Amino acid sequence: RVDIACTHRHAPTRRAPSARAHALLSRRGRWRSRGRRSHHAVRHSRSAGRPVAAGARAGCGGDVARLNDLGIKAAGWDPVHRPASPCVPADVVNIGYVVNVIENPDVRAQALQAAWKLTHRLLIVSARLDWDVAPTATFHGDGVLTAKGTFQKFYRQEELRSWVEEVLLTHSVAASPGIIYVFK
Repeated sequence: RVDIACTHRHAPTRRAPSARAHALLSRRGRWRSRGRRSHHAVRHSRSAGRPVAAGARAGCGGDVARLNDLGIKAAGWDPVHRPASPCVPADVVNIGYVVNVIENPDVRAQALQAAWKLTHRLLIVSARLDWDVAPTATFHGDGVLTAKGTFQKFYRQEELRSWVEEVLLTHSVAASPGIIYVFK
């Protein structure tokens, strides 16, 4: 299973959606940690001076729907919830909380490389950090099995950043804990 989030590239429409989106996201404070990466994408597009398609791991489509509601054209793909959605190149591609749930390290790296190939300007990589490990977790491979029996790879911040750089053979920037930016 390879899970890649992507957005559709689009022509800039007007500059207001990015500024409006950033203001709404900041003011509402509704974006839990899962939404932080979308918030980062909106902030980046605002600082770049033009709206950019900002992606989110699709899952059931919550982040994508919120971005669309804010006037930002976004779309996502998920192998379970949105398998029919197209996965096309975009200015901003987000692979959010994906690399930490892939048990096989080679498949994990392939998912990151596939997301990078879809990226025109910015790849946002997010993963859970080691402070999130539950005391009841059972160690398995290079990660743990949760109480629900699912695999999770928990990274140290520097480990995540160096892994991304090693796999993509380029430099990255730590945007915040558990969130890495890779620019083209």
